[in-house]
Amino acid sequence: MGAATTPFEFLKDLPQREEDMDPGIVEELKMYTADFKEHDGLLIGSACPALLGVSKQRFSQLKDEYKFWNKVYFGKKMYSRRQLEDFYKVRRAQGRPGHSSAAAIKAVFSSEDN
Repeated sequence: MGAATTPFEFLKDLPQREEDMDPGIVEELKMYTADFKEHDGLLIGSACPALLGVSKQRFSQLKDEYKFWNKVYFGKKMYSRRQLEDFYKVRRAQGRPGHSSAAAIKAVFSSEDN
């Protein structure tokens, strides 16, 4: 007996082939994919403070001070996973200990953007 699936109705209206998609979205997807590969992943800005274990205010200072790479995709500011992970490994003496996965997940779904 197989699992029953209930497809989302709105999915049936989405284009299935690249040539049927909006050219702007296709171009943004290509750029996003290239940056994702180059940076070993991209992190949504709103999750970064929780991932680094710092306050939003401190992350705002850090991103300016260290000139963290960032770019806006799909209306959200993204940061280099590799760069922030390297920073986390080296700079852990400053800021709160550890990070909060729950806070990072909540931040991703908030309307705030860093």
